[in-house]
Amino acid sequence: MHVFEGFQGKRTIIHGYIAFLLCALIAAGVLLIKHGRNWGYGDWLINYEGGFVRRGLMGEICLQIAHWLHLDPLYVVAAIGISCYAVLFYCVWRLLTESSWNWWVIGLLVCPATLAFPVISRTSFRKEILFFAFLGSLIVWLQEHGNDRSKDKWLSLWLCVALPVLILSHEPLVAYFPYVAAALLICIEDVSRVAFILTVPALLSGLAVVEVLTHIGNTMIVRKVCSSLGDQTLSTCSEAVQTLAQTQDEAARYVAGFIERFHYYRQYGIDVALASIPLIGAYRSIVRRPNSRRSLTIVLGAICLSVPLSISLFHYGVDWGRWIQMHMMSLFLLILLIDARREMPETSTPPKETTRLKPAMACFLFLYATCWSMPGVKDRPHFGYVSHAERLMHWNGSLTSQ
Repeated sequence: MHVFEGFQGKRTIIHGYIAFLLCALIAAGVLLIKHGRNWGYGDWLINYEGGFVRRGLMGEICLQIAHWLHLDPLYVVAAIGISCYAVLFYCVWRLLTESSWNWWVIGLLVCPATLAFPVISRTSFRKEILFFAFLGSLIVWLQEHGNDRSKDKWLSLWLCVALPVLILSHEPLVAYFPYVAAALLICIEDVSRVAFILTVPALLSGLAVVEVLTHIGNTMIVRKVCSSLGDQTLSTCSEAVQTLAQTQDEAARYVAGFIERFHYYRQYGIDVALASIPLIGAYRSIVRRPNSRRSLTIVLGAICLSVPLSISLFHYGVDWGRWIQMHMMSLFLLILLIDARREMPETSTPPKETTRLKPAMACFLFLYATCWSMPGVKDRPHFGYVSHAERLMHWNGSLTSQ
């Protein structure tokens, strides 16, 4: 169903919404320089000043750049984070230009579990944006150069650097690497070429995983990392840095408390069901395109690999919304890729019944975009932009009463 057929001007609304999200994230990135040392940017500050430790690569890079420029490391983190979001949004915009603009494309675009998640959930600038920017740029590059065999060695070299860097910066990202293989298989139908491209990067990624699993962290490293950031006591150090000293049993007990207190199974079960609505629409539409069935099978295979790999994240981390959003965002990019590679635009005229449904579908998409949300952690907000509007009205009311 082409929701915007005959209403080309309304595509401007969607582009405006994308611009709004990016501007909101840029503003959040700037604000986090002052207020995000604990969690927003805290995880980025983990470094190698106390010795090699998981998640420390990006923090060490930021720290060295900051020392060289005589800046607070948070300015460097903000610059990298904003750049990653800019790359991601550019890639989405590029893929949208070749999109069918079916209702499920718009649904995935405005879904509170994809692009809008960091704005609505207020869980932004976490290290997964490194993966999103990488996957988006890889997909756009493959769209243009995937058929060029002469570039296979350069692509493999890029992956040899990018994949280990992602693991050494934030090891949970490895659970989502099947989506990288899916992008390659969709754009390069020769499996032997994909195997050639991925063999060395996969080996290096395996070595990186072994390294991070054998250097989990401890209290001594935490103290040295905190000291390198100007925090002389653990009480003033970022909680994100302090998690390096947390044992698996402690992490599991902490998660169990959140599951019970905030009703995680019920809450995130409902959120996943809502987020799946446009995914189901995409499946029903794409499966009817003969030339897209192979690509759809590849994506389903990536899901079957990635979801089990990510299960441990839900067991040891309370950020369930983040782990789900990483799946949703990866699927969104891959579905945009499949949609962009369809044989030809759908130009058939819809029946009159479909035409009459367009306003109803537009209304549904508006409500879908604004009236629910998936929290990054805990259980707030419940109702997306509506909850934020109520919060803002309450805040304004408090100022007026004073």
